[in-house]
This record gives sequence, C-alpha cells and structure tokens, in this order.
Amino acid sequence: MSTRSIILFIVLLGVFTVSLLTWVDVPDRVTITVQPSGQVFLEGRERRPEELEKIIHAYVEDDGQVEVIIMAGESIPVGDVLKIRGSVQKAGAVNIEIITDASQSLNTP
Repeated sequence: MSTRSIILFIVLLGVFTVSLLTWVDVPDRVTITVQPSGQVFLEGRERRPEELEKIIHAYVEDDGQVEVIIMAGESIPVGDVLKIRGSVQKAGAVNIEIITDASQSLNTP
C-alpha cells in the first residue's frame, strides 16, 4: 500500500467519523437522579458528580438548549443538590428544574 493510499484512507476515516458524530441524537431533556447513598445517575447510568459538567456541556454545545431535571429525595442534603445544579449551570444549561419527593406530590392532581 502506498503512502498516498494510507493518507487517503486516514482522511476518509476522519470524515466518516465526524459524520457519525453528527448523527448522535442529543436529548432535549435529561434527568439526573441523586440517591440517598450519594450515587448520581444521568439518564439511568451511574456517573461521578464531576463527570456531569462535561457531559451536560457536550449536550448544550451540540444542541444549544437542553432541559435538565434534577430528581432528589427530601433526605438528600440541599448542599449536594445545589452542587450538582452548579455543575449543570457551569456546563451552560439554563433550563434546570429540581424535583423532590415533596414537590412531586404537590404537583399531582
């Protein structure tokens, strides 16, 4: 295989990879769930709190507007929830909703 063929292959592979990345569907709404144990889940997948900012930033950067819902029970320390909200805000999300067990029961008909 010639050097030219290898370079062409690498360029085509890069173009194909970029086009695949644009096909990834960025959600309009994501849910972060905070457990009493301290575990944090983003869309059902466990994440470290410090990962949230990078992930949400990628969503916001790609789509521009992503609604973030933070679900936390009343037993979760307010400071923990505010820390997560701060990370989400730093990531660029502006539409953030915090739902607690109490607020869920208040919103039900």
